[in-house]
Amino acid sequence: MVGILLTIVLVVVSAYLWGGSPPSKIVFATGQPGGVYDSFGREYQKRLGAQGLKVELVNTAGSVDNLRRIIEGKVDIAFAQSGTYQVVNDPQHKVSGLAAIY
Repeated sequence: MVGILLTIVLVVVSAYLWGGSPPSKIVFATGQPGGVYDSFGREYQKRLGAQGLKVELVNTAGSVDNLRRIIEGKVDIAFAQSGTYQVVNDPQHKVSGLAAIY
């Protein structure tokens, strides 16, 4: 009985400390329909979908719009051109870079 109770407590504490499972869906801000960001987004959608991650693409007006959507919590991930971060207001520093693509 003690072993079962200890196992249950360990599972609950582990789930709390690790923050649960990773998301099964993300919202991805791309750019204008037919643009470069849009085509890159579709490729990411295809590749991540093959790994079991559902990707919802959102067309936007571009980099500044994408950064604003990240800050407002409307999207999970977005493309942005280098140097555009300085033109948006991000007092809580929600935006962070993951990779540079050339």
